[in-house]
Amino acid sequence: LKDYPVIELGASLGVTSLALNGILINKQIVSVEANRKLIGNLESTKLLNQLHNWTILNYAIDYSGASHVKFTIDPANLGSHKSHSHDTTNIIEVPTITLKLVNKKWLNAEKFVLIADIEGAEIEFVLNDQVLLQEYCKQMILELHDTQYRNTFYSKSQIASLIKTECKMNEVFNDGKTWVFNK
Repeated sequence: LKDYPVIELGASLGVTSLALNGILINKQIVSVEANRKLIGNLESTKLLNQLHNWTILNYAIDYSGASHVKFTIDPANLGSHKSHSHDTTNIIEVPTITLKLVNKKWLNAEKFVLIADIEGAEIEFVLNDQVLLQEYCKQMILELHDTQYRNTFYSKSQIASLIKTECKMNEVFNDGKTWVFNK
């Protein structure tokens, strides 16, 4: 982990980002957080701790081709996610980005570590950015979630299996919630 820059999807309150900054001396960290209500806290943490190697982005990972998606904000910040509801309570519009574009625009790394907790949206980069993950990703640390994507249900174990076969990664840890894959 400490030898490579990190892309973190789902920065939330920044606890993981802050810990990474303590481990990754002089390595770039790019954190993507869809909940814009958390961006100010993340920026304050960055400033307070003088973390010049940390880039914070307000986007949602998405491969639909849309410029924005609807995003449901959980008031307790325990499960904010892309919205599939017509209810407008706690829903905001968020600009979209792909994992490949995050790497290209802000990291431009030939090798990186991916850390993600994005409430089921991990299936999107697994299915749509396989070449990037095969060629550039050295390690993935993911909280996997059962999810529905393009009218297909994917269990956590099915997503893990896709990572192994399609992204050419080896599973080295799995506690049923968090998975670690290495090259």
